[in-house]
Amino acid sequence: MSNNHCHHCGRETPPNTEFCCNGCHVAYEMINRAGLGDYYSRRAGILTSKVSENIFISEESFQSCVTPDGAVFYITSVRCAACVWLVENLIKRREGVQDARVNYATYRVSVSFDNSKVSLKEILETVARAGYPPVPENPEQINNEKRELLLRFIVGAFFSMQLMLYSVASYVGYFQDMPPHIKLVMQYISMILTTPIIIYTGYPFFRSAYKHLSMDTLVALGAGSAYLYSVIAVFAGYETYFDTAATILTLITLGRYIELSAKHKAKSGILSLFTLSAPFARVVTAEGESILPLSQVKVGDVLQVLAGDRVPVDGKLQSGSGEVDESMLTGEPLPKNKGEGDLLFAGTINMNGSFNMIAESVGSGTVLAQIVSAIESADLSRTKLVRLVDRVSSIFVPVVLLIAVATFIVSGSLMNSIAVLVVACPCALGLAAPLAVTVALGKAFSLNAIVRNGDLFENIVRCKRIYFDKTGTLTESNELRRDSVEVIDNIRKKYSVTILSGDNRANVERVAGELGVEFMAELSPFNKAEIVGAHADTMMVGDGINDAPALKRAGIGVAVGANIASVAIDSADLILLKPDLHILEEIIALSKRTARIVRENLFWAFAYNVVAIPLAAVGVLHPVVSAICMSVSSIAVVVNSMRIRG
Repeated sequence: MSNNHCHHCGRETPPNTEFCCNGCHVAYEMINRAGLGDYYSRRAGILTSKVSENIFISEESFQSCVTPDGAVFYITSVRCAACVWLVENLIKRREGVQDARVNYATYRVSVSFDNSKVSLKEILETVARAGYPPVPENPEQINNEKRELLLRFIVGAFFSMQLMLYSVASYVGYFQDMPPHIKLVMQYISMILTTPIIIYTGYPFFRSAYKHLSMDTLVALGAGSAYLYSVIAVFAGYETYFDTAATILTLITLGRYIELSAKHKAKSGILSLFTLSAPFARVVTAEGESILPLSQVKVGDVLQVLAGDRVPVDGKLQSGSGEVDESMLTGEPLPKNKGEGDLLFAGTINMNGSFNMIAESVGSGTVLAQIVSAIESADLSRTKLVRLVDRVSSIFVPVVLLIAVATFIVSGSLMNSIAVLVVACPCALGLAAPLAVTVALGKAFSLNAIVRNGDLFENIVRCKRIYFDKTGTLTESNELRRDSVEVIDNIRKKYSVTILSGDNRANVERVAGELGVEFMAELSPFNKAEIVGAHADTMMVGDGINDAPALKRAGIGVAVGANIASVAIDSADLILLKPDLHILEEIIALSKRTARIVRENLFWAFAYNVVAIPLAAVGVLHPVVSAICMSVSSIAVVVNSMRIRG
């Protein structure tokens, strides 16, 4: 790097100046102190979704993906549910791997493994060799793939439009006895215009089809057969179908682009969580202040937080004061005044003032890390419906291939066989449940709620009994909160509602009377757990402290935290980040909407394939019409899932 460019970002700087700003200087020091100096020689490659032919994987680039029991990373080039099945099974076959899960809606892979038997690098190389280049957790990954898909579509659309001019002329000439030499010229030009589409726009399909059976296999066989047949037909004097091959690839690429854009939008709220961590910590020692990566901060360290900084870890304010924006945790828009002894949470922002704090929870122990982990866990969880779809998808492609072969044998029509290959849509099946759940998770987060279990939305629909803790959940200073009265009045019309409390009978009876619900008083935490655990269709709503056993035993555990540090995150399926039961009411409505839309998606996906494949087999659907139908099928599932956002 010359003296006229910043050592970190590469921007132009004044002569003999190493950095363009203090921020770049700090980042440069952090990266080198962490032993990641190779970042500056590797970063251009890290941000791309391609892997070199020798499958070189820099394990250092994936250190941020390591979890206590494995790793979480992204993969690229996922096309359908069959891709998900293949990647999961390839990883699971490695010795030392306990579990592997891939979320089709987000491309996130979660792997649990024994690193004494298999390394992260070996797992990453296994995935890469299968044709799914891995990348570290990077919100820009989908943007990169979107740009690539858009460029491939533009190339396909440009050449397809030129091709259509000659195709139309050929069709008109067929009815008007076009001279053979003119017809041959038209066919040669059509072949020349189609070839770039096959090579560039079609490359991802053919590459994926070469690796394994998936939806891309169907597309590649359909478009490839039409192209190869047409090339042979040019020299044999038959009719050609270059426009069919070109249109199939162009339309399906457009569908992929729309689908990917919707996926990105669906998870945009969740991705914002990854930007909340502080980039570094200012550690105060006897020798002075040191700027260190968060991974080097230890419990007991004294940290300095200046105005504008994000709080790096959880802890207590030691000296000084400030106004801290905790809206990312509590939803409260106004900053809170913080003084000596007050709790501080990682990811919150010091709006003004400055203070020193003592680190009490670092790394995965912070509230922010637990929230991110909870959302990731829900995002990767397999609902019952998803598991059913996985089993169906694993046999879908081979069955379609058999139907296509049988169609060709019986009808003798290549076009009918191609139409069968192209019209089949395992994508709609693969997206039906995961995308809807991902959209719902993002919507729940926007409502100040954290969903830890993907089955929550279905379980709430089946719930019949809701139990509430009294103190801290329904009351504040032994007075009923206004939101409690309004929400209980609404939900007791549809659910059996009971208060479970350790308080004395008189107090509990008074509150229950005001709300018009049943009650049980003077209960121990274990009494509560016994009661809610007696049935599977129960929901327990508590403040997450002494209610932890009941939250764990309930069919659905809901933790409501006035103080987020008190919320027993590990015990609950749903966490309300602020003590407002209106959020619970909204989550119940969201769950019903999500469950309904998942079922609509699955019905559409199954019904579409059951109807479309036979129509294609008997020649009712032309391959081009089949390509349109297939793209529309996937987009219909995507659009329907986005309705969950409201």
